[in-house]
Formats: sequence, structure tokens, C-alpha cells
Amino acid sequence: MKQGYSLVELMVAVSIVGVLVAFSISAYTKGRDRQEGRAAGETIISFLTSNQKKANIGDRDCTGLYLGQSVTINADNTLSAVSTCSSTNGTLTTSPALSGISSISPAPNTILFKPLSQGITLSPDPLNISYVTSAGTTFMVQITSSGAVEYKGVQ
Repeated sequence: MKQGYSLVELMVAVSIVGVLVAFSISAYTKGRDRQEGRAAGETIISFLTSNQKKANIGDRDCTGLYLGQSVTINADNTLSAVSTCSSTNGTLTTSPALSGISSISPAPNTILFKPLSQGITLSPDPLNISYVTSAGTTFMVQITSSGAVEYKGVQ
């Protein structure tokens, strides 16, 4: 009686394992890409809402009549904010790094959060902030003139 496996049986087993590994790697890559996109979206939303809150309570570092918090979407895939006043502007702050992002649009674009819940100046309304991960997946965050900042997910 013969013991062991034949070459054909071994090749079939290795082929099945190879297919399973290929699907696993693909699923892992897609999951990692979605996680990077979601993390960047949370960073964008956090930066926008914190500056919106600063404007609402009048937390400023400039002199003169307070006009609000000006947030700019920069071409280098960052966001920056500054307190805007009639006499001088405040200190420029930049968002945390948006890691894994290859592009963000529309850049450059500026959003002005007005004080005391007077609304937002933005163009167009609603403003769709699209960003692309290094793997090529496009995500979107939407902001409206009423002040709603919402994660829209994969586009």
C-alpha cells in the first residue's frame, strides 16, 4: 500500500492556499485604504468643527472687530486656520498631517466661520471637500452654510 500524497494533490492544495492568500491580501489592502480615508476624514472634520466652535465663542488671538475663523484648504494637502479681525489677523495654525492622502480639493479654498452663530461664508454651498488616498480611493466631507459638517464616505 502506497503512503503520502501525489504531486497532483500537493499542487491542488498549494493552488487553493495561493488563491486564499491572494484574496486575503486584496481585502487587507482595501480595508487599510478605507481606514486611512476614514482617519483623514475624522481629522478634517475635527479641525473644521474646532474652528467653528472657536468662532462661535469668540476665542480669538487678533485685534479689532472679530470677523471669525478663516480655514483654508491648501494645495499641499493641509488645512490652516487663522483668527480674522478688522485690524490684524491672529497666528496661523495648521491641521495635523493628513497621512495617506495624495490630493485634496477644492484647493485653495477658504471657509469663514462667523462669530456668534452668524453662519459660514463658503463657496459653493454645500462645499464638498474631496480627498484621494494613496491607493486612489476618493472620499468626501461636506460642509454647508448652516454649519453642518458631515463625513460622506467613499465616492
